[in-house]
Amino acid sequence: MDKVPGYEVSKPAAETKTPEQLAAEKAETDRKAAEAAAATQTPEQKAAADKAAADKAAADAAKAAETKAAENPLDKLGPLPTEVLTKAITENPALAAELEKSGLDVETLTETCRQAALCDQLIEAGATTPEVVKFMGESAQHFYDIEESFPQIKSVEDFDKFVMNTMLPLSALRDPKSGEPLMNPDGKTFQTDGSVARFMDTAAQYEAIGSVSAADRLINEYSRMPAGDERDRLVGEAQRIREAVILSQNFRDAGYKLPGEKKAATERSPEDQALLDRAAQTERDANQRTAEARRVENEAYEASVFTDASTASSNFIVENLNRTSLSDTEKKLIAKEISAEAWDALGKNRHFQMQKENLYALGNTPENKAALVALTKNTFETKAASIMRTKVAEYGGKQISRQEAKQRKIDTQITADKMNQGTGTTPAAKTAPVLTSAQVRSQAIANLKAKGNTSPDDGEILTESLAIRGLAARSA
Repeated sequence: MDKVPGYEVSKPAAETKTPEQLAAEKAETDRKAAEAAAATQTPEQKAAADKAAADKAAADAAKAAETKAAENPLDKLGPLPTEVLTKAITENPALAAELEKSGLDVETLTETCRQAALCDQLIEAGATTPEVVKFMGESAQHFYDIEESFPQIKSVEDFDKFVMNTMLPLSALRDPKSGEPLMNPDGKTFQTDGSVARFMDTAAQYEAIGSVSAADRLINEYSRMPAGDERDRLVGEAQRIREAVILSQNFRDAGYKLPGEKKAATERSPEDQALLDRAAQTERDANQRTAEARRVENEAYEASVFTDASTASSNFIVENLNRTSLSDTEKKLIAKEISAEAWDALGKNRHFQMQKENLYALGNTPENKAALVALTKNTFETKAASIMRTKVAEYGGKQISRQEAKQRKIDTQITADKMNQGTGTTPAAKTAPVLTSAQVRSQAIANLKAKGNTSPDDGEILTESLAIRGLAARSA
């Protein structure tokens, strides 16, 4: 029929196969060909083929191991992992072209991502600000000095050098601006917190107590000996040792001066004694008032530091959450979580705590307050930013640009205005008065105490402050 004009015999369509099926068929064909070739090989040829296959497998394994070893572990870490950036550039040639046109080469960008990932690891270790990094480095150097020089003490001169050159710098007060140790007016010695002197005095006291106890044991032991000159001599020697140790300790307690002789008590009239008692009581009352005034001043100073720092940290959380795609409800929930975790991290960060205590020890001055607020604010923001990235991702949100965040805010306001449009005859509701930061803090403390928390910490006060401002969900 196919020879007859006008008639054509339809031929079956070629079977369509997937790439996977074609690859499987090729592998099967190659396997059969290899088996057929192997059947005709001599033992020598077969051994050579097996060796070649083993060498190829070993080379492939070595190459894979080398590739894995060459991978940078930082490429999977950081706010923008290097592998994510590399993938985006590889899959978008236009992006690579634009970057090159702007003078940004891929190598520089990937190295920047790795450095950011490395900074994340340092932040986790407590290095939250450049100041903290410097403080950590100096503290480590001091520890190394102790580790190296302490075992080398062989004489009194060595001990003196160890105390003056190694131990005293550890207790030195530092200038909040320069970070350098503060000197005494003589220009030769450091201003210190007195910890080294207290350590030395305490060590001497323990030594004196131990020596007196040892002398008492000797006296008791010698007293049980048979009566005679030898017993009296030994007991007398032990008693003199005991008295010498006590005299030596009294010498130290008196500021390395011989204790003055006790004057015989003189008789006083009841009227004179009453006057002396009233004078002593007046002095005690004055000292108590001074101590109370100092306590109140310190509390007010610390409260002002915390108020300024917590206000700045609250604003940081709100501003950054407003630049995410999360809903308002999610933002309130996540703000509370971020704040609580960040303040908890600061409480456990010994580097931050030691720096803070050093600044407080310098006195209640405006300069020290500014340094304390800056230290707290910077440390909090660095830690909160790291926590925020994780939390936003957990809630399914993403970071958006400032322009997009601004436009969303405008759109939300326009929608709210449309929904609240009325006849214009209803008077607008009065807005609640805006509380100052100090008023918010006072109210937060009062709320927490009303809930039974008599001694709230900084993190709890801040969380309640956020709730008062409507920036976080209140705890039940």
